[in-house]
Amino acid sequence: MALAQDAALPQSRSAAEPGQAYQLGQFDAWEVRCLRVEEAASDPCEMHQLLRGPEGNATAEINLFLLDREDVPAGATIVTPLETLLTQGLRLTVDGGEGKTYPFQLCNRQGCVAQIGFTPDEIAGMKRGTQAEVTIRPAAAPETPVRLTVSLAGFTAAHEALTVAALGK
Repeated sequence: MALAQDAALPQSRSAAEPGQAYQLGQFDAWEVRCLRVEEAASDPCEMHQLLRGPEGNATAEINLFLLDREDVPAGATIVTPLETLLTQGLRLTVDGGEGKTYPFQLCNRQGCVAQIGFTPDEIAGMKRGTQAEVTIRPAAAPETPVRLTVSLAGFTAAHEALTVAALGK
């Protein structure tokens, strides 16, 4: 669930109309956003972070959400700019570790989309970590990787808020 980029999201469920996104909380670098749904036990929520390029411009976004699977308890949708070199995939590392490369699924008006599943160990690594890095390659300059920092400040608190929200508490 990718929610609209709107700095003026309502700050509570009660302030949001049905079908409207609202902010559940801000946890350092992570914002937890939910979508108000009338006929559900709990509203779907996600952790969101806008990623900025070396010049400080908004370049990509990551939206992390919970999955109902033991082996892959969380997923993420990462949206990068159009004209990203898709054949090179998207590389994600945590605290300079080995990292993994993920394929892109599609490009739409918002950008190019990679969908990622995280294992319990990968989530635990992000909770312990201080920063992750997303590396993409521009189609116009494939030899020049673009490295985007993902702050992990507040990750644990945001993940806990996401978990509590999923339980409908």
